[in-house]
Amino acid sequence: MRLLTILLCLFVSFNAYSQNKFQRVKRSTRGIRIKRTITVLPQHANLAYTLASRRALLVEAKVERTIAHVTAEYKQPVDRPYKIAGGYNYLKMIGKAFKKRPEWRFAGESGIGGYNGAHHIVTQTAITEIAKELDIADPVAMKANAPAVYSLLHNHPLYSDLFHDHQTILNTYHKRGVYGVVTDFFTRLNEVNKRLGIPLYDEKFIELELLEAELWAKHWGIKWK
Repeated sequence: MRLLTILLCLFVSFNAYSQNKFQRVKRSTRGIRIKRTITVLPQHANLAYTLASRRALLVEAKVERTIAHVTAEYKQPVDRPYKIAGGYNYLKMIGKAFKKRPEWRFAGESGIGGYNGAHHIVTQTAITEIAKELDIADPVAMKANAPAVYSLLHNHPLYSDLFHDHQTILNTYHKRGVYGVVTDFFTRLNEVNKRLGIPLYDEKFIELELLEAELWAKHWGIKWK
């Protein structure tokens, strides 16, 4: 029992580290240069390195016995919100950095024509329930790093079920994990986008979002598939 208590304390203290830390290194008219530090357990270092390498100019990994740090520097060009993939904290940071750009004018606006901010693909309510089920002590940090997206249909009254049907999301999670939630979300969202003539999320975007989601799920010990 004493050993179990020690291991549990180690797991809780480890997850007190920020899974992702972002620092703006340089700004230009064409975008910003970002330093990202990913902190994970050693068994997830390869996945973190793979994810960082998809974006980065420079990637370094330091793997110790109980912890791994992967650092990367990359450029984030100015683009429309729906074209930028990442976790919630990353999208929120980009929104602040680009808030004066015409492309980001309505990123935080609600109602038709606005993005209503970045959307948690696994909703905050669903994350809270998953954290309770698994007795995870820090759902706030889970939510901060969770996979997210900007969508012009977010908060549109006709499509609220697509974004905020918490029970369906939980059911999908229990059957097919976070992978199922993310792939189902983009399949249904792209169907609506195609019908309405809204640009689709392409395969490259979805693949990057899935890598972010996989690292998030495995870092927090929740079901991936």
